[in-house]
Amino acid sequence: MKTFLIGCSMLLMAGTVAAQDKSIREFTNSFKGKADMTTVHLGSMAMKLAGMVMKMDKDNDPETEAAKKLINKVKNLRIYSFENLDSTAIADNDVYRLKHNLEVKDHYELLMEVREQNNQIHILNKGKNDELGDLVMLIQGDRELTVINLHTTLKIEDVNGLVKQFASN
Repeated sequence: MKTFLIGCSMLLMAGTVAAQDKSIREFTNSFKGKADMTTVHLGSMAMKLAGMVMKMDKDNDPETEAAKKLINKVKNLRIYSFENLDSTAIADNDVYRLKHNLEVKDHYELLMEVREQNNQIHILNKGKNDELGDLVMLIQGDRELTVINLHTTLKIEDVNGLVKQFASN
């Protein structure tokens, strides 16, 4: 488990610029200065570095083993976090417009929507056949919004294996 945490830490420290979809770039640019925005960029080099650190695990922790299998399949990661939103900042219709633009302009498919009280999570995917490909998660709370953009080569069976691994623990 210690190696898993070190690997995650390395991911957060090292980053390179990754490609992003036009809709997300337009969305983030339109809200600069209206909310506290934090951006994390992790490229393929950061993912490889994290994978190398995780390979040093001597404990054979099942969670670390499962993460090692998947980490090399994540090519780029971008996380945008908007906090301290005021009433004029990002409204529900802005998030809806982003989701709509991702579906129409960038050809994403909606995989799942989860709503609980005032929180909403939208998961969109742009991949071929059984490949997840590009994954976008829009996580909206009362006064914050997080946009996670993953470029992967993950396949459905990879995700199923991870779910089974965590369900067995």
